[in-house]
Amino acid sequence: MEIEIFSSKDRKLPSDLIGSVAADCGGANNIFTWLDERKIRKDNDKVVGIQLSFLNINGQENSDLIDLTIIMTSRDEINEAKSQNLPVPVRRINLPMTFAEFQSLFQNFKLTLSPWENGTGLLEGLEFEYESNHV
Repeated sequence: MEIEIFSSKDRKLPSDLIGSVAADCGGANNIFTWLDERKIRKDNDKVVGIQLSFLNINGQENSDLIDLTIIMTSRDEINEAKSQNLPVPVRRINLPMTFAEFQSLFQNFKLTLSPWENGTGLLEGLEFEYESNHV
């Protein structure tokens, strides 16, 4: 049994940029129906985490595939683990998928990144002012 912290910050890799993501799963074709159609999600499973990663080595494109990890458990398992200050037991499913297929499962998807500084992104949560300039 392995234990890890749910975070984009990887202890094995340097992180020059860090940020946040927001996604809208509205619509008939979404990550939840995709999992259900493939019988990956069980009746009491709740998707509690999604991790997406890809590797670019020396500027070379490796493939169109991404590494998608779906993390599922029940609300009861989360509550019990939190009450006992224990790691949450989950089902962790690794799925190969193209980036285009992943993107098609969301109506909107926004990723923000800014330089890593003192444990957070330099701009994370800050208002900024700019002049409109379209390139």
